[in-house]
Amino acid sequence: MARSKYRIDVGGRECVICKQYKLWGEFNRQKDGPQGFMCKCRFCCSDYASKGYQENRESSRERSRKWHKENRKRATERNRNWHQKNKEKRKENDKLHRRSKEGFLKRKYYSMKLRVQGRCSNPHLWALCPLLPKEDFFEWSNNNEDFHRLFQEWGEAGYPRKLCPSVDRVNPTWGYEIWNMEWVTQSENSRRAQITRYGGNIR
Repeated sequence: MARSKYRIDVGGRECVICKQYKLWGEFNRQKDGPQGFMCKCRFCCSDYASKGYQENRESSRERSRKWHKENRKRATERNRNWHQKNKEKRKENDKLHRRSKEGFLKRKYYSMKLRVQGRCSNPHLWALCPLLPKEDFFEWSNNNEDFHRLFQEWGEAGYPRKLCPSVDRVNPTWGYEIWNMEWVTQSENSRRAQITRYGGNIR
């Protein structure tokens, strides 16, 4: 057997891509690989896959759509089994995603969309109201100083519900348009809603 030009021992090996010596824990498993691991470290594998996907994004998406269409039941069963086996991991991932700005804004827009579609507990307050496009909502939020300030304060306080950033409609009889929205805390939004309900002035 020819001797490998890369350093390999019981503790780890040299990655064939980045040429750095790393412990076996930083390599994915491979049955027929040295010591049962791949010759490329996890970072290099991920980087290689990412570059390949970016260069062939449309063809990759088309293959994925075709596979799911032809294997709908298999894909559903596979997803169901994974969720059943990884409940705690899924909860933790969901929590981390919700507490990132991108994940938070996605969920916030989805909630707004459900309201204007009438899919909520009190649809008469939002049904058929205008809703700005998702891209405009993200751009408005990412350029809004109040959102960034409130999001930071919410995180520093340990993510309590009352300090969660919330979109308030200045005119409650109109929908979600940029001129009619502002970022406030959840508690402030609730306070304004109560005052408006009884005919008061919140300003």
